[in-house]
Amino acid sequence: MGWTWLALGGAVALSLALASCGPDEARYCTAMGADPGVSVSYTGFPNGTVLTAQVCVAAVCRSSQPLRLGSGTTAFVVTGELRTTAAQPIQVTVRDAAHRVVAQNDALIVRPERVQPNGPDCDPTVYDAAVTVSPGHVVAGG
Repeated sequence: MGWTWLALGGAVALSLALASCGPDEARYCTAMGADPGVSVSYTGFPNGTVLTAQVCVAAVCRSSQPLRLGSGTTAFVVTGELRTTAAQPIQVTVRDAAHRVVAQNDALIVRPERVQPNGPDCDPTVYDAAVTVSPGHVVAGG
């Protein structure tokens, strides 16, 4: 008789556990933050070169912090104007420490990726694009 109650109790517990996995299940999200923007990867420049990238999206321009190559090769420019995965034009201008233009592209098309660092259906949702810069050239992708 004891085994019957134990088996019945186990079946009830299993049923309750499976029922909690349905579509009405509560969603638990982590609290990681994210910024929308453009990742700028540098290649072909000598170590020690200091570069600053300016990215313009929808006529709003923002700049990265100056980056000394060798301590890093990628800068990130935060721009809230990327709001979709659709192809969109941006302008990128890169200057050295003397403020000389070392690379520029005024007609670059990027396809931002949707990023959800805390998982699907969890905030934030941001859109990030990437470009690669070499002396005299800026291309989409990274």
